[in-house]
Amino acid sequence: MSDLVALTELDAVNTMLDTIGEAPVNTLINLNVTDANSAIRMLHRTSRFVQEKGYEFNTEVNYKLTPTNAGKIIIPSNALRVDVEPNTDDVRVTQRGDYLYDIINQTYIFENPVHVRMVLFLAFEDLPSAARQYIMIKAARTFGDKMLGTDVVHEYSAKDEQDALYSFRDAEAESGDHNIFTDSWSVTNILNR
Repeated sequence: MSDLVALTELDAVNTMLDTIGEAPVNTLINLNVTDANSAIRMLHRTSRFVQEKGYEFNTEVNYKLTPTNAGKIIIPSNALRVDVEPNTDDVRVTQRGDYLYDIINQTYIFENPVHVRMVLFLAFEDLPSAARQYIMIKAARTFGDKMLGTDVVHEYSAKDEQDALYSFRDAEAESGDHNIFTDSWSVTNILNR
């Protein structure tokens, strides 16, 4: 892994393999290496787990979802969470399968577009550097624990993971224009009563 380029998914998988003493791979396509395939799955699960919280980099705000000709609103396949914008009093929705569901009217059919706040599951290379680093370290530690057991010396300790999490949170705080009054759905709902 070169220190002069952004961390790639291949770099992360090779770091995970190194954690259990396995040789690196040159590609993530058509792998016949069981441990590498397991590392890829663990990296994706860890990335999904981290991204589900929703951050500045993977949250679409005021995103317009438009009904199809049949009136259904299809949710993007990489959506992790969907909710209407806080100031929308007349619509309450949830995700059911691949569609948006109107809780108030108990229907999948919508006459008008709905503006939502949507958390997306992004590809590893689309994440900011601090998020990639944290996800890699968390995945490598978890992968090492799973593959070798908890009694071995880890390449990445819980402290390394915590340090990477702090770095990730600092980067998120600096890139986002966070405001307790506008970024918190619960605070916004209280203020709009």
